[in-house]
Amino acid sequence: MSKPQLINPDNKLLSNIQKKLRRYKKDKPVWCKQVTEAGIVETLEGPLEVKTGDYLCRGIAGDIWPQDKDKILSKYIETDQTDGEWVKYEPREDMPKVNAAAVSFAFRVINSWGDLIGKPGDFVVQSSVTPEDIWIVSKSIFEASYRNCE
Repeated sequence: MSKPQLINPDNKLLSNIQKKLRRYKKDKPVWCKQVTEAGIVETLEGPLEVKTGDYLCRGIAGDIWPQDKDKILSKYIETDQTDGEWVKYEPREDMPKVNAAAVSFAFRVINSWGDLIGKPGDFVVQSSVTPEDIWIVSKSIFEASYRNCE
């Protein structure tokens, strides 16, 4: 098996990936709970550090990832629905769109919160607000959670 290719050296996507990006908007809720103890959380794309006060987010497929409180509140609105410790958050109407593209080979993304690994067919996602904010979403989760805006 070949080594995953780094597609964002110097926090910028490679030009062949950049050309494939299209606009999407996340339109599915997430379930969140605040973390009381720092640690490591296993995500689909690899282990990530979670700090005290951050949130663990649970997506529609049960996937888990950490996110800081400010990012959650800038993108989602807390509801009164709960599932044990988890609280449902709905996407904000004014949530910024993202740029995303499917990648046909095994790839890596290095960002401020970790070194992520994507499988062929997974999506690379880039913030339209902060272009160096780049992450990976598995193909099945992306297709179930985002809608094309073009």
